[in-house]
Amino acid sequence: MTFDINTLTTKYYNKGVLIDANLLLLLFVGSVSKTLIARCDRTTRYAIEDYDTLIEYLSLFSTRITTPNIMTEVWSLANTSIKGKYKDEFTAVYKNGIQVLPEHFITSAEASSHPKFPRIGLSDSVSIILAKDRWLLLTDDFPLSQYCQSLGVDCINFNHLRVMNWKIND
Repeated sequence: MTFDINTLTTKYYNKGVLIDANLLLLLFVGSVSKTLIARCDRTTRYAIEDYDTLIEYLSLFSTRITTPNIMTEVWSLANTSIKGKYKDEFTAVYKNGIQVLPEHFITSAEASSHPKFPRIGLSDSVSIILAKDRWLLLTDDFPLSQYCQSLGVDCINFNHLRVMNWKIND
């Protein structure tokens, strides 16, 4: 697995990485406060070290890519789980993300023509179509990463990076 990650990282470091919604949420939440990671319902499955791993890995790419669909998902996930004093800080980080992340899109009509659209939904269909032969897709969604591999869409499952980090730090 290490070889595949290294090969894919090298292949795409100048092209860019498309960050799936859960990881983009982790990036934004951790940017507000690393301690918020454990308090936000949608990021409790991650450790602070996962945020650090994500930051380190994303630093290897010249460009980080998003889509309107992913940004909408991130807002929806955060809006239901971030409350109180962190809400304004998160909104500022999110707004900055909107300003600095290149956003690419295809129409919903085009995405819905993807053969697996009924099963994987709009956002994942958009990500698969856009990433193919352009960018590396970074996700922690196992079914999505497996499906990408079956289609020849270059994808890394973040959980493999997490495991590598555990091995390095042991």
